[in-house]
Amino acid sequence: MPPTKPWLQNERRLELALEGERFFDLVRWGLAETVLGPQGYTNKNRYYPLPQSAVDRANGVLVQNPDY
Repeated sequence: MPPTKPWLQNERRLELALEGERFFDLVRWGLAETVLGPQGYTNKNRYYPLPQSAVDRANGVLVQNPDY
């Protein structure tokens, strides 16, 4: 029987425990809000803010990520 997606996700969680990859896996799989929601995660946390100095220098070409 071939591995299923939930099986592969769990295997990756076990293999990479304590290596700091879990958050990025959850975001990539679209599961972050479901799994981390009780700890206060919102989709606002999906993207990092752009440096404000870069946004200012871009003269309107570069737009800050939402909620920052």
